[in-house]
Amino acid sequence: MFTFALVAIMGLTFAFKPAKKYDATWFSYNPSGSQNSAASYTRNPSGGGCSGDVSLCEIYIENPSQDPTTGLSQTDLNALLAAENPGTPSPTTFPEQSESVHFKVD
Repeated sequence: MFTFALVAIMGLTFAFKPAKKYDATWFSYNPSGSQNSAASYTRNPSGGGCSGDVSLCEIYIENPSQDPTTGLSQTDLNALLAAENPGTPSPTTFPEQSESVHFKVD
């Protein structure tokens, strides 16, 4: 009985895979959308690109929760917005440039 229980527990342990880690990446902001919508961003792995008349340029996601080639996760965007706006409930914009948020330099 003890052996069966141990085998069953060990079998379950191997059944779970650790979460896949994805490389950090940049996402360029599309000014036609809102800053708090993941659909307003396009992956730009090299970073450093602004286009059009926009103040927000790009954001950097350090530890994406999903494969960044499939797009920006709304959860990741919400987490960055919250981190950049401490104490603000449900922030919708980025207040200033930081290591993870770049604005266009005129």
